[in-house]
Amino acid sequence: IEKWLAGQQPAGYAQTMRDESFVVACGGHDVIGWGALSVPKREITNVFVDPAHHRRRVGTAIIGCLEKLARAAGIDVVQLQATGTAIEFYLANGYQSDPPVVPGAEWALMKKRLATAG
Repeated sequence: IEKWLAGQQPAGYAQTMRDESFVVACGGHDVIGWGALSVPKREITNVFVDPAHHRRRVGTAIIGCLEKLARAAGIDVVQLQATGTAIEFYLANGYQSDPPVVPGAEWALMKKRLATAG
């Protein structure tokens, strides 16, 4: 989280929060993860799961909620920037790297075509 927040200014982040839709995952009274979608950018801008809750499908649930919000907003292809440690997670959730990612990459631009209702 500290690396992600580095360089963020409170005023800029407050504006981002007004422009995005957020999903928050809770375990009891604790926040265990969150994610955000920018409809104008057609982009999932962040997904975070507390490491103590990894491999419990929390991230998959967050992604699913964000994709549902994207479909409701008329987005047919959603994109995101994945860190190197998350590339496999997104591949497993139907995302493809664009351009193709090389082994050991530090990040990848990833996209997913969303199924449309009907």
